[in-house]
Amino acid sequence: WTPFVGKYKKEWSDGMIFDGAWKDHKPYKGTVHFQKGCIYEGTLRNGLFHGQGVIRYPNGAKFSGMFKDGKREGLGKYSDTEGNVFEGSYRDDECHGKGSRKWPDGRTYVGQWKTGKANGMGTEIFPGEYGLSDEYTGSFIDDQRDGQGIMKYGSGDSYDGQWKRGARDGPGTYSWAPTGGMTPCFSGVFAADIPSDGKLVFEDGLTTPYPGEIERPEEDDDWI
Repeated sequence: WTPFVGKYKKEWSDGMIFDGAWKDHKPYKGTVHFQKGCIYEGTLRNGLFHGQGVIRYPNGAKFSGMFKDGKREGLGKYSDTEGNVFEGSYRDDECHGKGSRKWPDGRTYVGQWKTGKANGMGTEIFPGEYGLSDEYTGSFIDDQRDGQGIMKYGSGDSYDGQWKRGARDGPGTYSWAPTGGMTPCFSGVFAADIPSDGKLVFEDGLTTPYPGEIERPEEDDDWI
């Protein structure tokens, strides 16, 4: 038996409990307790989470936001006890659209998402030692830096160019932080994070072919 309308508490044989308002013999708005410990507070439609609601998980995680036909859909915020936080848009129960995420180690990402992964344009910041952070702004594909992007390293160095599966790959320019001397930049082609073909360009316009891997030049080195 179920009430047609009004407030009523009911417990099912599987241990699920609903306490709240009913409409047309169906739970409409209230609190649902599940046997395994999940608790949902909000509105429902046809027995499914629908509209504004909050769900709390047994492990301490929490989601607050919009639901559609039992899935997260629209704006919402997820957080857990380990320090993971996502705030933004959901579609079909996955992060999709614009949103921001924070990891327990302090890493953050703000930008576009698609089917639960960073896809499109965004900015990712990686915390480092002594309060210094690396910051990447550019294109992502499936959670990896891929396409055109700029990395600003905590050391003051920077890279502006193409990326592939998280590594510098393709045309790009690596610039060292100014040291007071003739600090060059490398302009050329990278392959799997290593410069393969290009030249060093100095502040005064002098250039020289660049053989080998990137190493920070010392002020007393003879580069010409």
